[in-house]
Amino acid sequence: MKIILFVFLTIILTGCYYDRGINVPYPESNTHNKFSNASSQQYVPGEIIFWMKDSVSFEQFADTIYSLNNISIDNVTGLQYTSDLSHDSAQTIDSVLKSKSFIYNIKVTASTLGNSNNILVDFGISNFNQNNLIDWNTLIARFKLLHSPSNSQIGLLTVPIGQEKKWINNLLRTDLFIGLELEVINHTSFH
Repeated sequence: MKIILFVFLTIILTGCYYDRGINVPYPESNTHNKFSNASSQQYVPGEIIFWMKDSVSFEQFADTIYSLNNISIDNVTGLQYTSDLSHDSAQTIDSVLKSKSFIYNIKVTASTLGNSNNILVDFGISNFNQNNLIDWNTLIARFKLLHSPSNSQIGLLTVPIGQEKKWINNLLRTDLFIGLELEVINHTSFH
């Protein structure tokens, strides 16, 4: 459901970028993008949509992105982590995560699986910068958070305008992504 909501919002919101769009063809080889078969569309300059592999944790992703220059994390949705702390900790985890400006759409669920307690945390990250990485790593240690594979880890990266294709090619060399593509502007008209 979250991925459908994110895709729907992306389609609607990218329509607001009409004035920023430019018409640029995709590279001749479309191997970087298994999700789209468009050959020439308008796109939002400086933005790349990505689909992260389900096995990649947010901290692995952020460490890699911020080891590079001139790239930043705009947002990531569909992140899931678990903690084996007692159920009593669920409210504290919820409150502390909600206090962080870079974390949004938080859902903390406490459950019992077999003989063990389990707290599931679903959330998204927005406007995450390199300084937030220290804070994030502190939260992981404090609440014993472990990445839980999720096939809906998608988001948006910001790169220098005009270098989007170069960044897609560079990022493909990492082992983080299922797919990367330019943020295409969709024009929707209601008649």
